Amino acid sequence: MTYPLAKHNEDEVKDGQVSTILSGDVSIPLGCSKCQQETEYKLDTLKTTPVLRCRHCGYVHPFGRSELEVIQRVLSHHGYHFTNNEK
Repeated sequence: MTYPLAKHNEDEVKDGQVSTILSGDVSIPLGCSKCQQETEYKLDTLKTTPVLRCRHCGYVHPFGRSELEVIQRVLSHHGYHFTNNEK
């Protein structure tokens, strides 16, 4: 089972009033470099898998620590946090 990201009021997030810790079961949609379609990946999968496969075209994309860090920064900016600890 996957869980969508919760929605928060942007003004509360900017003021630092809301922060959400994300479960490893949360799905993050990522666009394919080849077909531009989105595939959802669980956060735990992104933390532990070195390659991602598009469910639409089958394109295999290497997924590195730097990409995970970018996702973490973007989510943090919007009031969402997770740890980088691998299972």
